[in-house]
Order: sequence, then structure tokens, then C-alpha cells
Amino acid sequence: MSDEKNVGDLIKEGIDEALKPIKEKLNIAYGKVDALEAENKALKDDAQAAKVALLEEQGKKEEALRLQLEQSAAQLAALASQNTELSRDAEIRLHLSSVTFKSPSAATMAFKLIAEGLSKNDKGEWVSRDGKDIGAYTKEVISHADNAFLIKVKASAGYVDPEETGTPPPQKKSLKDMTQAELLAGLQDGTIKR
Repeated sequence: MSDEKNVGDLIKEGIDEALKPIKEKLNIAYGKVDALEAENKALKDDAQAAKVALLEEQGKKEEALRLQLEQSAAQLAALASQNTELSRDAEIRLHLSSVTFKSPSAATMAFKLIAEGLSKNDKGEWVSRDGKDIGAYTKEVISHADNAFLIKVKASAGYVDPEETGTPPPQKKSLKDMTQAELLAGLQDGTIKR
């Protein structure tokens, strides 16, 4: 067993060592992408500010205010959209917290299944296509037979007789402890075999 474990550890170390330069390059690439996105946003913001300043210099204050209002409305809409998605995601995760999944990827898959099936109704609430709230829809998706592979099966405690009341069966008397009347009654009703 220790040899198998050592071999497994050696293989894992070898894979980790081989992937290390690739992971470093990916981290650098993602860092550059993030930096470029931040720089792009800053440039767009600067361009918008310059456009507003130019309009104000030209005496077009009304147009400058309209442009600022549009920018603020776009930012507000983006934040509102992000807020509603985060609140939806939090509610889905709350309902999924009581479910034991086979793996983290199974939990992610269940989350995506549920999130894709939700949309906002006229009242601004997240509901399923057939009008169920997030809790009911989550239960429906999780209990559907097609999604059973996502859920970790509870360990069986063995067979339990459904008619069992939970009380232990009566202790059987030894034949030598029975009276002659009990012995004859048991032979007649079949509880004691010959």
C-alpha cells in the first residue's frame, strides 16, 4: 500500500512539476488581459469625460448633461443587472445548500441548470418558465430523474421492515421455561414446531 501511495505521489508531483510553467504562463496571460481590460475601461472613461468637457466648452451644456445622464443611466442599469443576478445566484445557492452533491462540478452543473431555467416576471421576481418560484423550481430540478446522477446517494442502513413499529420483538421463552399449557398452545397454533 505504501508503495502504491509513493508511486501515486511521485506521479502527482511529476504532473504538477510539468504543469508548473504552463500555469505560470497562464497566470501572466490572464494578468495581462485584466490589465488591458482595466486600461480599456479607463480610456473609454477618459474619452467620455473629454467629450463632455468639449461639449461644455462649445456651450452645448444641455447636450453635455444629456450625455452624462446617459452614462449614469448605463452604469446604473449595469449595476442593477449585476445586483439582480447576484441576488438570484445567492437564492439558488441557499436552496442548493441542503443538497449533497457527488462533486463540486455536479453542484456547478445543477446551479447552471437552475439558473438557465429562470427569468424575471412582470413583478421583477425570478421564476421558472411555468411560474414557479426559485425554491419550488430548485426542488423540481433536483428531484427530476434525469438529474439523479448529480446527487450523492445516502448510504443504506440495510433493510427495514415498513411494518416494524420500532419496538423490539418479544423475547422467546425457552421450552424448558414454558408451562405445559403454553407448550400445548404453541404446538396447536404453530408457533412451536415439532
